[in-house]
Amino acid sequence: MVSPKRLDELVAFHEERVRNDPKGVLGLNLLANAYLDVASEKDDDSMAERAEKAARRSLEIRTRGNESAAMTLARALLAQHRFREALAASNQALKIDPSNRAAKRQNLEILLEVGDYKMFRTEFPKVGSMTDPATLALKARWASLTGEPEQALKLWEKALEQVDGIKTLPGSTVAWYRVQHGAAQFQAGHLDEAELDFKTALILHPTGYQAHGWLARLAAGRGDWEGVIKHGEAASRQAKLTDIEGLMVRAERHLGVPSSRLDTLKSDNGVPATFKMTHHSHEKSTSGRHTHDRLTALALADLGDMAAYAHHTAEEDLANRRDIYALDAFAWATFRYWELVPASETGEGDFLLKEAAKAIDEALALGTQDAKLLFHTGRIYESLDKQKSDLFYAQALKVNPHFDADEVAHAKRALSD
Repeated sequence: MVSPKRLDELVAFHEERVRNDPKGVLGLNLLANAYLDVASEKDDDSMAERAEKAARRSLEIRTRGNESAAMTLARALLAQHRFREALAASNQALKIDPSNRAAKRQNLEILLEVGDYKMFRTEFPKVGSMTDPATLALKARWASLTGEPEQALKLWEKALEQVDGIKTLPGSTVAWYRVQHGAAQFQAGHLDEAELDFKTALILHPTGYQAHGWLARLAAGRGDWEGVIKHGEAASRQAKLTDIEGLMVRAERHLGVPSSRLDTLKSDNGVPATFKMTHHSHEKSTSGRHTHDRLTALALADLGDMAAYAHHTAEEDLANRRDIYALDAFAWATFRYWELVPASETGEGDFLLKEAAKAIDEALALGTQDAKLLFHTGRIYESLDKQKSDLFYAQALKVNPHFDADEVAHAKRALSD
């Protein structure tokens, strides 16, 4: 396992190498990847930006035969959630070497991120029947999006079996697959199995904040609010996850604990102290961390705080990419804006509710069986079509009866009315 200290040492080593040979393409590529390793470990945007700069410098020196720099550039841009630019970099890598399988797979992954499912369907068969872990992970993601959670789980299991058998892989890599397998278990309602995966991931990679983040989500599913705070704070010591910070605010409200955590969440994500939005002529976001637009919107919408800004920032995320979860975030934030802010203030009346319904319908187009997505649909349709709303609530509970204790309770109350 590569420790955070060792990662810093590797960065220093490669920085020295580039200082000694500033036009060495290989050295710049290795430096960019070292920066990305630190960015991944610490959720550090500044390191992703350094990786971007090193990869661009490498490509300036030489493009021919340098698809690895273009692929690294794409990864650096992905880390910053600059998805359209990442897709352009990925396309450049394929242009340099159209036969590069890793570049093809990366391109498909980015197509999923931006929500270009039509192009994904066109290009996906070209990946062939490869059974390496990374390709299985891609196939699992697609199975999950297209409403086949059990098939997705089987694919994650196959990938995990392979990485568990490769003794030379770093613990952080194996832990990543373990976390993804656990996430699939959780989303299928298998909470005990998911918990085992997340705890195993922490043994493999003790500083892995994603495993702690998922343990916090799992605790919220169980209504274990002390557990939410315990695991949320463990994640936050390594990296601030906006949705987990929002969960902890909710947990503190349940426990009656006074806290300034919501103020910190807003400060960390560049949320302005006040925000006024004119009728669909939205100003540019002042968010300091543009990468967290979606998570900020969801956290604020869940908490019922600054609903206008939540709607606004979800709209910005949707402009950046149109995948199903951007549509879901926009639909939920727009619905909460309609629900919480008087029509006399928004000036838009029930148009907002209809806009939310239109977005959530589009989010469901692939048939995704995600309990939270189905719950959001149920909430939106409560005010439009009670029978339809109940169907979505029932489906959410069927997919995962423990996806979120508060939302499960709401769905059950609605179904009993």
